[in-house]
Amino acid sequence: MAGYRVRAETSEPRGRTRGEVIFGILFLALVVLADVLLGRMLYESMTDVDAIQVRKLQVEGHLHYLSEKKVADYFLSNYDNLNLLTMDLSRVRHYLLKMPWARTVTVRKRLPDILYVYLTEYRPAAYFNNGILTGDWKVIHPDLSGFREPLVHLYGREDQAEKIFQRYLSFSEFLRERCNAEIWRVDLTSDFMWEIRLTSGLTLYLGRDLDTFASGREEREGERENEDALLPRLRTFAELNSRIPNLMENAEYVDLRYETGAAVKWREDTREDEEKK
Repeated sequence: MAGYRVRAETSEPRGRTRGEVIFGILFLALVVLADVLLGRMLYESMTDVDAIQVRKLQVEGHLHYLSEKKVADYFLSNYDNLNLLTMDLSRVRHYLLKMPWARTVTVRKRLPDILYVYLTEYRPAAYFNNGILTGDWKVIHPDLSGFREPLVHLYGREDQAEKIFQRYLSFSEFLRERCNAEIWRVDLTSDFMWEIRLTSGLTLYLGRDLDTFASGREEREGERENEDALLPRLRTFAELNSRIPNLMENAEYVDLRYETGAAVKWREDTREDEEKK
């Protein structure tokens, strides 16, 4: 029986012509260029400030010193804040925290065009130098042109702010109870001298509150404080005030920087009145 032979023919693949290679390269280049142009157009449309603009800024929180208008004006003064889609909320938060009264800030988006801002404010404890001492012992520097809070005025180094305020509380309690006097100002000078000015205008010089050496040497930095060193001097003033009528109204200052007693300087108008008598 005769068999069948099957013959398979193979052929070598035909190579691409030079024209086809060039056409393929040009086509690939056109595709890449189209992708780049499309991506650029998409990026520009997304970053355009008018693309998804913040049309409503909703400010929440119990505000006393800031207002929704102040927050909005401050927010809109930064060009980067205008596009809601590309907005970096972390950067917006840190930007808003630069407002002097802003203590904490929370920011969130709500599409299509709303930005929510929740604020808490610092609470003022006292005037401090040309700023405000907050309840967190931080000194801030807001615009005080319209600020009229009846706070005590404190002066000294900022790193001593908490100490000065605590001392003010101690002084105030003592003078209110013993002399019915109110403090208007407390100074801790550059050479660590304590001075108090009362609302009557009388100044009390209390001196240092650090232990001194019998030899009279300067106190060394870091010397342990004697927290009760000034109380005997305030008691001396209380005794003088109880013995001398109208002392707080007629004296310019009382110098209590003595181991015993005190020096009193009377106001000029008081002297003139006494001489006329």
